[in-house]
Amino acid sequence: MLLDGLGRLEGQNRHREGNARYLDAELAALGGVRPQARPAAVEAQTHYHYMARCEPDAFAGRSSAAIARALEAELGLWVHPPYPPLPRHPLYRPRTKRRYRLSEAHWAALDPARFDVPVATRAHAECVVFHHSALLAGRREMDSIVRAFAKVRRAASRIPPEEPIR
Repeated sequence: MLLDGLGRLEGQNRHREGNARYLDAELAALGGVRPQARPAAVEAQTHYHYMARCEPDAFAGRSSAAIARALEAELGLWVHPPYPPLPRHPLYRPRTKRRYRLSEAHWAALDPARFDVPVATRAHAECVVFHHSALLAGRREMDSIVRAFAKVRRAASRIPPEEPIR
């Protein structure tokens, strides 16, 4: 099955890239939504997730989780914040294994709380992502995504707020 799919991969990547660039332009034009930047040297990008930053002032200070839930309700596809920063990620818990306590210095070095990751923390708090499979849809569906962002932005003050992510 995987080998059969390889023949379609290049065309699918081109289709996703075209839709991603379309969304980049359309979402940026809305104001308050900033698609993930790409370096100028990147000519074509493959996608696992499509990510956009929802500027807090444009979305009534709502969290990425609250915005994602509203977008999900509009679109019927899974929208969520990016993964939590590694020091807060539930799968990164090195100090739960006593075998890693080689010394007090090593144990202290493993403490995730000692890491300050402000860029990842901000991305988790302000960005939303959706799966690359959505980028395989047609232009009409891309326009639906743009309309959903616009609608959620207009209604942001009515979205129940959450505690800010620290």
